[in-house]
Amino acid sequence: MNILLHCSWQSYNIGDIAHTPGCLAVLNQHLPDASISLLPGPLNHGADTMLARQFPSLTVLDPDDNAQVTQAFDRADLLLHGSGPNLIRPHHLRRWISETGKPYGALGSTLEQVHEHNRDLVEAASFIFTRETASLEVIRQAELARRPIVDFAPDATAGMTIIDEAAGQRTLEQFGLKPKSFVCAVPRLRYTPYHEFKPSIGWDADRIAEVERVNEQHKLADHARLVHAIRVLLEQTDLRVLLCPEMTYQVPLLEQLLRDPLPAALRDRVHNLGRYWLPDAAAAVYGQAASVISMECHSPLIALARGTPCIHLRQPEDTIKGQMYHDLGLGDWLFEIDTSDPDEIAAKLVQQVDDPTAVLGTVNAAQSTVRERLASAAEIIRN
Repeated sequence: MNILLHCSWQSYNIGDIAHTPGCLAVLNQHLPDASISLLPGPLNHGADTMLARQFPSLTVLDPDDNAQVTQAFDRADLLLHGSGPNLIRPHHLRRWISETGKPYGALGSTLEQVHEHNRDLVEAASFIFTRETASLEVIRQAELARRPIVDFAPDATAGMTIIDEAAGQRTLEQFGLKPKSFVCAVPRLRYTPYHEFKPSIGWDADRIAEVERVNEQHKLADHARLVHAIRVLLEQTDLRVLLCPEMTYQVPLLEQLLRDPLPAALRDRVHNLGRYWLPDAAAAVYGQAASVISMECHSPLIALARGTPCIHLRQPEDTIKGQMYHDLGLGDWLFEIDTSDPDEIAAKLVQQVDDPTAVLGTVNAAQSTVRERLASAAEIIRN
């Protein structure tokens, strides 16, 4: 079986990078005889080197090489759209549908709407596994001329197996951290300011102004909740904190929004990673952490894959993908940023690190759900 994996949407976000090794882990485990080619987006920030190191037999295509893409379309039996928001780079999907007539499906997509821009792609799919059950309901309520197989399978990031132990060890040594003696914390603005680093985003002045207004309005109050949890953790335990980015733009925010607001007497136990990293390095560090508390969605999933408890502070602008935490049985570890009590967030974090044995059952149950759901999806892919 020849599979064309349509994934690797961008490399500004370790979650977007992690979608690909997560999907490859599913395919390699459940379809070990399949030949896989990757039709990616830009593989920058070392993502190309990471994939080559971790998956040396993977064929990576140049999406701008029309002849190469055509040959890949001819060889492949199935196009598999990797995890992510919506159905991404639809021109590749429409070309596949029109030129090959062969099946395609999605593994772990969020669909907040079925409308004129994606209805044809939903109807043409053989299967769509949504990464949370909220999207299932969106598809079920849509008036589709043809309904694909639909079911829930979590974001493949939760099934990622790659780790860079050497990079992780270097990070621990850099900050003098010992296993399970620290917590990782990840910030996030309400809207990713793509206009600052991704010119191709093409936002007009009104859109840019709205993004900047909303981010400025909420950034201090949002991060005050995370700072409060960090402060309580430092006051009630002897653990340390490592501040980490999930996206490139967050590196300068680590000091400004998370470390500087803390009491001066606590700051020497708070370390700023100070750089962007790759998901296999993050996985190595998260696996050694006592917990990961994150305003981003994917760092907790990477931690979960490594058996580490996690907390997700969800902002309402961050799509419906947060429903996935409820679907995995992690609803008690999901806090809505606008309505949650900061003391409850802090208490949950302290509980996780104070009694790791007590939370192990929750971690194991969630991992089991991830494995079962991804295995079920793989069986549909095989068929």
